Amino acid sequence: MAEISATWTRRGCAARLREHRSGRARSRKSSGANRLRRLLLMPSGWRIVRAARIKTAFTGEGSRVYGGRWNSRGTAVVYVSEHESLAALELFVHIMPVSPIERYFSFRLEWNDNLTEYFPVKKLPPDWNAEPPTSASMRIGDEWARRARSVALALPSLLSTSELNFLLNPNHPDFKRIKINGPIEYHFDPRMARR
Repeated sequence: MAEISATWTRRGCAARLREHRSGRARSRKSSGANRLRRLLLMPSGWRIVRAARIKTAFTGEGSRVYGGRWNSRGTAVVYVSEHESLAALELFVHIMPVSPIERYFSFRLEWNDNLTEYFPVKKLPPDWNAEPPTSASMRIGDEWARRARSVALALPSLLSTSELNFLLNPNHPDFKRIKINGPIEYHFDPRMARR
């Protein structure tokens, strides 16, 4: 839990940094610094999918049909990881073993930080990391999507609690503001197919 708190504390500092801008008149120099600050604080995410799912990678259909840690069946969300390596790890644990003949593709996404809600660690249910996921953790994503509070919701990854996964709401009006790059072919190390 300390790892999660440290990550969220850093993110909280970044949020406070954005909120408490000085009241002085902006010069060209400071506006450039603010532009750089916004760029550095812009969240990005990664999603890796099988080749057959490229066209539906951002519909939320898979999570709607099967549910996930942060949503129940019937709620369409798109799971995205903070880093490409975490996206690969998340996919690996859900499709083990990795097929050596199947093709995978990676997408990099970018969006403005003001489109993201960071879920408070203190409000996570005690069993948020239970396996299989509980209805308490699923309610978090269900409620967030139903209320359309933001287009992105940041939550800890069970596999690496110091890193974030994001839920994206494909039905939110701001979904079109997310820049989706790719797809780029992604290759799993052949040794992973033997696990």
